[in-house]
Amino acid sequence: MADALIVSVMETVDVGAEPDIVLCSLARALRSALLSRRDGARIYAGTYVMGENVLTVADAVLTALLRKGLDPRIATDAMFNLVYYVLGFCIEEQGFSERWGEETDTSVLRRQFVAATAERFPALSQCAEPILAGSFDDRFERGLVTFLDGLSSR
Repeated sequence: MADALIVSVMETVDVGAEPDIVLCSLARALRSALLSRRDGARIYAGTYVMGENVLTVADAVLTALLRKGLDPRIATDAMFNLVYYVLGFCIEEQGFSERWGEETDTSVLRRQFVAATAERFPALSQCAEPILAGSFDDRFERGLVTFLDGLSSR
């Protein structure tokens, strides 16, 4: 089931592109595939499937990382960390969507958050607006940039 879930991932990825472009394309396509099914990220997480699609995606990620000049140990860790980032992000995104949905009045969430943080959690209270107003798409893209910036410093 996990292998079938990601069958579409490689369809839009140009593996011959620059490594960072390949890695971003793969991460976006994996996110899209996981979000395409209810609880897709939870279904995929922890399966360690060795199906054709899983192995193809893993090999493409490793190839891009090796092309960046990373040694095999660092490339392997980076491959897992990229997948973990996408999985964790999607689990949170799907959980939020299940809880709040697209039709929900966000003022309820905003009031609950402010009430829960105002007195005891000053940093959360100070960052309430970016937390509540940020889109998942924007947050995902910033996370990818941060991940790739970290790899570039290796």
